[in-house]
Amino acid sequence: MIQNVLSQSNQCLNLMNNAKGFTLVEVLISAIILFSALALAAEMYSASTFSAKKSAKSARFFQIHPAVISAIKLELRAQSKDRNKTSITGELNIYGISYIWQSERISFLAKPKEADTNIENEPQFGVFQVKVQALKEAKKHEFSFQVATW
Repeated sequence: MIQNVLSQSNQCLNLMNNAKGFTLVEVLISAIILFSALALAAEMYSASTFSAKKSAKSARFFQIHPAVISAIKLELRAQSKDRNKTSITGELNIYGISYIWQSERISFLAKPKEADTNIENEPQFGVFQVKVQALKEAKKHEFSFQVATW
């Protein structure tokens, strides 16, 4: 009987020694590695989302500029009909962005003389240099362009 009990305990010891499995330390180390990888992925996702929102906001700010340039050109051509004006200023507010612009006439030319006459034509074609300052909250952007008027 004693021999039978010893035999069974040896079998149990052999089974425990032959058992394949993970120890608690191995499981804890793999869990730490897994959660570190998940935390890194979450941080990368958060950073990319923040960057995407920031670039979309900036793109909206700059996409309005072509419409503003067209509006400034129309205003400048309307006001330049007075030939004595050499500088014209204005202000626009579009989609919450304030545009302050200033223009200076850099040239004022007449159309070419007719071939058969010596009469000088009056200047009627002006070129204005326009400087624009766009302001929205803390964001500020400056740009310039030229406009031909007649």
